[in-house]
Amino acid sequence: MKWLMEHFGGAMVAFVCLIALGTVVVAVIKSPTIAAQFTDLLSTFFTDMRGIGA
Repeated sequence: MKWLMEHFGGAMVAFVCLIALGTVVVAVIKSPTIAAQFTDLLSTFFTDMRGIGA
């Protein structure tokens, strides 16, 4: 176990952090309120971008 932690400790910590971050992102995406805000943000962004070229 000591050898594993010496050689792969950093990678293990990074892997656990990425899994935790992925879990949080999935939970936020599945929230209807956050999804509605994100959709509104994208709609506003593309509407504004279309106005720049006009």
